[in-house]
Amino acid sequence: MLNEMMNSGFEPNILVLTSLAGCYGKEKQTDDVVRILNQFLYVVTQIRKQEHGKITDCIEKGNQKLGFVVRYLMEERDGNENCRKEASELFNSIEDKLIKTSLWNHLIDLCVNLEVPNRTCDLLNLGLTLDIYTNMQNRSPTMWSLSVKRLSGEELPPVLGIYTGNENSLLSVIEPYLIEHNAPFQKNNDMAGRFDKTSEAVKSWLQSRGSSDI
Repeated sequence: MLNEMMNSGFEPNILVLTSLAGCYGKEKQTDDVVRILNQFLYVVTQIRKQEHGKITDCIEKGNQKLGFVVRYLMEERDGNENCRKEASELFNSIEDKLIKTSLWNHLIDLCVNLEVPNRTCDLLNLGLTLDIYTNMQNRSPTMWSLSVKRLSGEELPPVLGIYTGNENSLLSVIEPYLIEHNAPFQKNNDMAGRFDKTSEAVKSWLQSRGSSDI
């Protein structure tokens, strides 16, 4: 019924989603709970920060572990290890791979909207550790590549970034490479070891190099 309603263009309100999450929870249908809570995470990315708490309360009622992770990200709490533990237990309890990936994508989207890049990096690293994202990294003696488009089937975000951290050895490899290939990425003055550029500029650069994999 919910799928038919959404396919017809009607978005369920918070009360409907909360009720459904509660019902699925009583029946121990974890995947269905998470699928419903995915809708909550999408809502969070669309509303004002002042109203985030209302949605987070609903998420916690549906799934305490997910609620803990969302609050950790939204409130920039300390305790990274606790978050990793709760997130690992949450995702190990979900059987459907597509639901895992979708939920993780929404969490990363949330971090992007909240402008907390360090949390975004933490989530990506954990996602790789938990095998939520697979076949993204390819290494050869002459090239390392990261296929970030595998994260989502959606359009690229407005801004793309490369983050090397403060490791001089990695920075000394990446920066000359970008210059050599006339890449449009530019240093971020507010974050050491980070290079940013709009997705449109990166697309144009790839097209100029004859790349069809954009």
